[in-house]
Amino acid sequence: MSQARAAKAVDAKTQSILSLVERVVIQRSDVSLADLDEAKRAGLNEAEVAEIVANVALAVFANYFARIKLLGSSGSGEAAGETIAPSS
Repeated sequence: MSQARAAKAVDAKTQSILSLVERVVIQRSDVSLADLDEAKRAGLNEAEVAEIVANVALAVFANYFARIKLLGSSGSGEAAGETIAPSS
C-alpha cells in the first residue's frame, strides 16, 4: 500500500507509467522530451503515452465537473461520486 501511495512500482514499465502520470499532473503537462524518451525506454509506445495523457485529462476534467456539481446531484447538494483529489 505504501508503494502505491508513493507512486512506486516493482516493474520498470509500470513505474514509467506512474512517473509519467505524476509529471503530467504535477507539471501540468509540461513534460520534456527526456521524460518521453524515458517512457519509451521502459517499453511504452506512443499510443500508450497518448492513452495515459488522455486518461489523466479525463480524470482532471471529471474532477472539475464534480467539484462544481455538474455531474449529477444526490439532492443534498453533493456531487455524484467521489472526487479524485482532495479539496485544497
